[in-house]
Amino acid sequence: MRCGAERSLERCGTDQLLYRVLRGSAAPRTSATRIWEIHQVLVERFIASFDTAPKELVLDFDATDDPVHGKQEGGFFHGYYGHHCFLPLYVFCGSQLLVA
Repeated sequence: MRCGAERSLERCGTDQLLYRVLRGSAAPRTSATRIWEIHQVLVERFIASFDTAPKELVLDFDATDDPVHGKQEGGFFHGYYGHHCFLPLYVFCGSQLLVA
């Protein structure tokens, strides 16, 4: 996500989201500032995807065990499930999957 100072637009220009966040900025900003700006753009686009803006958004965070087979990288033993697994996190808002 980090693109560099003076070449930000050149490197990220094909990504419309990053381009929108970075365009017109001559002064270097911190990563936290850029992350916040990207967050704002994502929220705006998500709300704009509705016919009318919702009064509230309820986010549902769900982790689901995905058993690993053999010695797959990134798997770990989970005591609750009693086996080795991946534990991906899913974020839903209503029926829309936001993050996987």
